[in-house]
Amino acid sequence: MCKARYVPWQFTFHFIAIYAKHTRADRSQLWTQLSDCIDDNRPLLLAGDFNVISSISEHRGNALPDVNCIFDFSNFITDNSLIDLATIGSLYTWHGIRNTGAVWKRLDRFLMNPPLRDYFTEVRINVLARTSSDHSPILQSGTNNTLSCPKQFRFQTMWTSHPDFINVVRLNWNQQADGGGMRALAFKIKRLKRCLRIWNRDTFGNVFDRIRVLESSVAEAENTFDDDPSPGSRESLHKLQADLLQALKQEEMFWKQKARVKWLKEGDSNTRFFHAVVKDRHQRQRISAIKSGTGELLTTQPAIQTEEVSFFSGLFSAEDCPGMEALLQCLPVGVLDSDKAALSLPVTREEVKEAVWKLDPDSAAGPDGFSGAFFRHCWDIIKDDLYMATLDFFAGVPVPRAMASAQIVLIPKKLNLDTFADYRPICLFTFVSKVFTRIIASRLSTILPKIISREQAGFLQAEAFKIMFYWLLNCYNI
Repeated sequence: MCKARYVPWQFTFHFIAIYAKHTRADRSQLWTQLSDCIDDNRPLLLAGDFNVISSISEHRGNALPDVNCIFDFSNFITDNSLIDLATIGSLYTWHGIRNTGAVWKRLDRFLMNPPLRDYFTEVRINVLARTSSDHSPILQSGTNNTLSCPKQFRFQTMWTSHPDFINVVRLNWNQQADGGGMRALAFKIKRLKRCLRIWNRDTFGNVFDRIRVLESSVAEAENTFDDDPSPGSRESLHKLQADLLQALKQEEMFWKQKARVKWLKEGDSNTRFFHAVVKDRHQRQRISAIKSGTGELLTTQPAIQTEEVSFFSGLFSAEDCPGMEALLQCLPVGVLDSDKAALSLPVTREEVKEAVWKLDPDSAAGPDGFSGAFFRHCWDIIKDDLYMATLDFFAGVPVPRAMASAQIVLIPKKLNLDTFADYRPICLFTFVSKVFTRIIASRLSTILPKIISREQAGFLQAEAFKIMFYWLLNCYNI
C-alpha cells in the first residue's frame, strides 16, 4: 500500500497494486490481508490483475470457471463495500487459448471504496486495445466538476412530518384559482410549488445543518444536566433530544425517497445505506462516454447529446404500413354496446380515490415534482379539485400543457454500456396523468379479454398493461 497525492486537486488517497496468484488458497489469503488493510474512512483504490472473475458474465468460452473462486472474490468485494464500476469498451481484459478452445475473462479491474468514489462527479474506466500482451490495459479517469443546471422542484416526503405543513398547503390551496377543472388544478399545483419552495427555505430549513446544531446543543445540555440535575435542565435535555430524533428521522426520509429502494421495509435507521445507493445510482446513470452509430467514442457532452437525439429520433420514427386497412377489416368486433356504455359512465369520486391509492406513492415524480405521497397526505384538501379535473378529462377537455408534459429518462439495460441501444427510455408522467390512466386501465380490464385473443394475451400482464394504457393516454391527448 502506498499513499498517493494528486497535486492539482490537493487530493490524497491510498493505492494498492494487485497481482493475485493462480490458486484459490493463495487468493483467499490475499483477500483476508486486503480486508485488514481497508479503512472505511480514507479514500482507497485497488487496481491490477486479480486473476479471478466476480461473476459468470465476465467469462466467455468453453472452459468452465471455478464457481467457488467467483464466490470468494464476490464476497470480498461485497463485505468491504468496494465499488466495481463498469468498463467502456470490451468487457473482457484477458484472452487466452486452452485445451477446450479460446477463453475471454475480465481479470483486471479497478476497485474503489465509497470515500474515493464520492470525491468524483464521474469516473470512466476504459479497456484499451491489447498489443503484445494477453492482457488489455485499463485506464481510469475521473472529474470532480459539478454540472450547472436548474434545480428541479421535488416534493419531499419529510415535509409531511412538520406540524405546519398541512396548514401551509391548505391556506395556499384554498385561494382563488383561474378557471376550473384541469386548468384550476394545474394552476393550484404550480402556485403551491412556489409556496413550498419559500416555506422550505425560510421555515423547514436545511435538515443537515439542523442536525449538526442539535447534536452540539444536546451535548451541551447533557453536560449541563450532569452538573445540575434539576427538573428544568432535564426538561430542556429531553426536548432537545426529541428535536434531534425528529431531525434524524427527517434525514432518513430524505435519503430513502432519493434512493427509492422498494424492497426495504421499516426498520433501523438506514441513512448511510440510502446515501450509498443514491451515490451509486448517480454514478451509473451519468453518461460520460458513448459510441456513435459509426463506432466513434464520444466523450464530450455536446457530442453525446447530439448522438442521443439522433439515435432515439430514428428509433421512434413512424413507418408506413401499406395494406393495413384491408387487414383491419378482417378483425372481429368484440366490443358490445353495453361495453361502450360502461366505458362512458360518469367517473365517481370512489374511482378517483381508488386510482390514487392503487398507484405507488414513492414512485418517481413527473415534471411537476409532486409524487403520490403528496396526494395521499393532502387528500382531504385536494380531492375535490382532482375529481373535477378528472371529469374534465373524460369530457374531452384539452389537457393543459403543464399536466400533459412528461420527462424521458434513460435506464441502463446492462452493466457495460457501449451505445444508446443499451439504454431503455422510460417516460415520467405527472401523477395526475397517472390517475387518469389508472381509471382507464380499471375500466378496460374487463373488456380487454374480449378484443385480445388468447395467443396475444400471454404477455399483456403487469408492466405491459401500464405501457399500453400510457399509449392510450397519449392517443387521447392527440
